[in-house]
Amino acid sequence: MTSNDNEKTAILFVSRGGGIASCAALLARHAAHLKEIEAFAAYTNTQMQEPDELLEQVMSEDGLDLATIVPLALGKDLLDYCQVVVTLGGVKAEDVGEHPKVLHWDLPSTDGQDIVTIRKIFEDLRWKVKELVDGI
Repeated sequence: MTSNDNEKTAILFVSRGGGIASCAALLARHAAHLKEIEAFAAYTNTQMQEPDELLEQVMSEDGLDLATIVPLALGKDLLDYCQVVVTLGGVKAEDVGEHPKVLHWDLPSTDGQDIVTIRKIFEDLRWKVKELVDGI
């Protein structure tokens, strides 16, 4: 990937294993409607982790298929391509290096959580994503 020269705003969501970042990217794509927005997910661990089954279930209850988003390994080309980087949970701005626009959303991990807690995390994430997309 090279610098994004088109009219679209590219948003990169980054989490340790890629699961919650994939959720955020899918929510952004869904919330964008007709806006010129691209959304990507990336992971910082050396290996991508499979998304939590309960997170997939919560998203499917909303008609969203998490399998449509494949998280990418975090790298310089991907960071350079995106205008906005959102770090999630335990990932901090310093984990992604220098970037002109990095936001941090302090979300709890979905690992080992029950479905009620995961629904709360999902709803919090949905509103944060909607607010971000609406502001673009």
